[in-house]
Amino acid sequence: PTPMFLNPLFAALLAVSSPSVGDKPSAAKYSGGTAARYGDLLAWVDSFSDAFVNPNVEIKFSTRPGGFGAFATTDIAKDELLFSVPRDACVTVSDATSDEDCGEALTNLLKKAGPGGTTVALAGYLAKEYLKMRELEKQLAANDDGEEAGGEVSALSESFDDIKFAPYIRTLPWERGINEQEHVLFWSEDDIDKYLKGSLRYSESV
Repeated sequence: PTPMFLNPLFAALLAVSSPSVGDKPSAAKYSGGTAARYGDLLAWVDSFSDAFVNPNVEIKFSTRPGGFGAFATTDIAKDELLFSVPRDACVTVSDATSDEDCGEALTNLLKKAGPGGTTVALAGYLAKEYLKMRELEKQLAANDDGEEAGGEVSALSESFDDIKFAPYIRTLPWERGINEQEHVLFWSEDDIDKYLKGSLRYSESV
């Protein structure tokens, strides 16, 4: 089994580019279940002035084959635009290398790494942000929703808003089964051989 401290890094390797924060919702918006997290993500992307999320598309649970997926609520016309995500709403290498916590280390990694170094740098940055977010969530929960420590929770909420990609990060499969997702990263070698051997994705999965 994968050591727990490596799970965030492996899960972050799923991300290459993703939405970034403009005027995003407050920390209180991020307390819902899986469906709410995907809804938050769409609303967050749509908050950018030059972004577009088709109002006739929603993310909801699917019984075939399971998990969450994108669904049209009405007929979609040919060539109708569904999503448009601007570059300033994407995770980039500059986000990783300019980060005050790990930017210097990731910059040095990129200088020494060969092919794939960019992906590893982005994954390391997202994993760090995820761990930071989880720690803040634990502190918020420990404060009983702010009833006994309003000022402290307010400060925590402001810190949470500093996590640039929080709505996106919360939808990644950091642990097996979370957010109703399944990924080959969590498969055993036997399952990879059984289900993927002979496919184009086999070499990327072993």
